[in-house]
Amino acid sequence: MRWICLSLVLALASPAAADDSEVTSYRAWTITADGLSTAAALGGIWAVHEDNTPAANVLITAAALGFLATPIIHATRGHLERAAASAWLLRGTFASIGMLTGVAIEGRCHELFCELDAGFLGAFGGIVVAAAIDSAFLTDEVRPRWSPQVAASREGARIGIALSF
Repeated sequence: MRWICLSLVLALASPAAADDSEVTSYRAWTITADGLSTAAALGGIWAVHEDNTPAANVLITAAALGFLATPIIHATRGHLERAAASAWLLRGTFASIGMLTGVAIEGRCHELFCELDAGFLGAFGGIVVAAAIDSAFLTDEVRPRWSPQVAASREGARIGIALSF
């Protein structure tokens, strides 16, 4: 009878896998938010260059606000560090680098603020790169798992619940 109890305890106490936590992803949400923002930005850029209608300003404003949707998604899921990294480190840095690159490529022109178009396009490209990096590396999360634990000793048995994370 002791061997049966001992083998049962060993079977229950041995880990099922080396990593028994569950990995989930909310990548689909962030890709959707960034995709809609990118589509609005492209539509706004096209509308500005075609006829500069008021709809162009609405689309570009919606795109600028939409690119903040992914950091908001990170924050609502409880990842405040990821939200800060997504908003300031990734999007801010890559938008700045893209804007400076666009202005440098355009060169010095003889009109007032003529480099701004290239700067805005460079910033847009930088934000798209940041969104791709964000969705690739910041959207996986590890969920803890609960498992029952049973341990027998000469004094009796212990029953409990363990959390692995």
